[in-house]
Amino acid sequence: GAGWRATRWRTALGLCRGRKAWIGPMAEAGKAREAGFSSRQREALTWAKSYFCGFVAGASGVYSGYPFDALKVRVQVAPDGLWRTARLAYRSEGLGWLFRGATAPALGTGLETGINYLIFTEVFKWLKVDAEKDDVGTVVKSSLFAGALAGFPVAAVIGPVELLKCRAQLSHKLNLPAKPSENLRHILRHEGWQGLMRGQSATLLREVPGNAIFFAVYNGMTNAMKASSSSSSSSSSSSKDALASLMAGGFSGCAYWSVIFPIDLVKTRIQASSERKTFWVELAKVYGGKGIRGLYSGLTPTLVRAFPANAVQWLAWDWSTKFFNVK
Repeated sequence: GAGWRATRWRTALGLCRGRKAWIGPMAEAGKAREAGFSSRQREALTWAKSYFCGFVAGASGVYSGYPFDALKVRVQVAPDGLWRTARLAYRSEGLGWLFRGATAPALGTGLETGINYLIFTEVFKWLKVDAEKDDVGTVVKSSLFAGALAGFPVAAVIGPVELLKCRAQLSHKLNLPAKPSENLRHILRHEGWQGLMRGQSATLLREVPGNAIFFAVYNGMTNAMKASSSSSSSSSSSSKDALASLMAGGFSGCAYWSVIFPIDLVKTRIQASSERKTFWVELAKVYGGKGIRGLYSGLTPTLVRAFPANAVQWLAWDWSTKFFNVK
């Protein structure tokens, strides 16, 4: 009942307030164990920890912003207006549609962000760039390069996952199963393995430039914010770092979607259709019908979702990497 929930929240709040008391000893114990590893073992462990931190960050971001993403997909496919779409969905399906199909993108995005952050971190090490200490210009240019490079494997992972997500979110219109696992079986039965690659070229066109912008905005903003606040002592260093992660993470997500949204819209239309469609033909069709406004249909719920979801994602990355001593 209410008493049990209040006790649970008080316990969680106490753990958060006293995190230094239990995180510190655990981190020190982990460092002591790692001291006995060989250089190859330490390198493999660092890769594993970077991947896990990226997985946690990605899954956190998905669940925090999934309701807005569900609304974005519906507006993109059937542009009836933001509030009208939400109202009709609630009347016919209740609140269940807000998290329908969330499991697949949470797991898939976790896998994707694990790869994304791992590759980006390793490229940064190879470039010998320090995102906090080097000048903003160097950090931004290096982030653009490393982010674009990481976008290639990310697209390969996230494409089939987003196909299952779109089919689950639009199951009411496409007369398809609502569960991602049932959708997967349906695609394999009727379209084969090639069916999972639907919209893959559009995903690649989205992820390479989008990923570059995503990391460049975040690292550039955190670098500038930490440099400007280094002389101030009005709040603790951990509070400043958390605020920088939240603000830069939110704006990096908004920048990402503002630039690549037309590509994402076309990708969604391709993946939501059972017919074979090419990217450029579908792009011309949307533009010819409604112009630039048609290419940005659904942008509002996307940006509303992007700021908190990416703020949470970057904060989860920041906290988990500090806990596991990755950076």
